[in-house]
Amino acid sequence: MSTRYFALVSGLVLLVMGLLSFVSGFLATPDVLPDLRIESGFGELFGLFPVNIINKLLFLGFGLWGISAYRRFVSARVYSRWLCVVAGIAAIFGLIPGFNTLFGIVPMYSNQIWFNALVAIVSGYVGYRVATDADVSAGLPYEMGASQRGLNNIRSTNTVDPLRKDDIDRAG
Repeated sequence: MSTRYFALVSGLVLLVMGLLSFVSGFLATPDVLPDLRIESGFGELFGLFPVNIINKLLFLGFGLWGISAYRRFVSARVYSRWLCVVAGIAAIFGLIPGFNTLFGIVPMYSNQIWFNALVAIVSGYVGYRVATDADVSAGLPYEMGASQRGLNNIRSTNTVDPLRKDDIDRAG
């Protein structure tokens, strides 16, 4: 899956989760309430993921960002990397008592841990891997590593990579 399509798909999933978390029919009331300072909108989305208003806004924010990042490879890569970092930190915090509600602000425990870990792993793979041939053929001269820049100049005669041109000038 290309980086751009990952941003689109993950953005749509997070946006839908954020929107559905505001519909009371998709929220279950848990048997035991955690110690939260921000209890507004608290429930378990699909009966699985503990959410409050902060989680809902984060889902909506990352969802909209992912959809808008779909337009450009660089934006999609930045989105994927930030999603990896934020979800990874949330997964780790969810494992630590006291941090699993971020001092009562955001619930990050229960099934939210594995969801955040899965999101972090997939977005980390997509965000930090080397550009694929599909990304290169889309005409992305400045977003890639040095080895990919040379490959892009061979495939596309319409773009001139200034870094490659400087290397040629210095050699000649």
